[in-house]
Amino acid sequence: MNAGARVWLRQEDGENVRDQAGGTVAFFVTEVQTHHWGTLCELATDDPVIHILYAGWHPVGRLTQV
Repeated sequence: MNAGARVWLRQEDGENVRDQAGGTVAFFVTEVQTHHWGTLCELATDDPVIHILYAGWHPVGRLTQV
């Protein structure tokens, strides 16, 4: 995964994050950090409500490249 990639974020129940209309939200990877325990991606999105709730650092295993 690289900065600039578009991804979907899976929640703990396995479902992708969706907007208020039920559509799957695409996030943009803004930064990637690799550690000895795994890789994290910092995510951002254009939807202001979803950005407040879900933007930030997430493990790469919860992401699906769009």
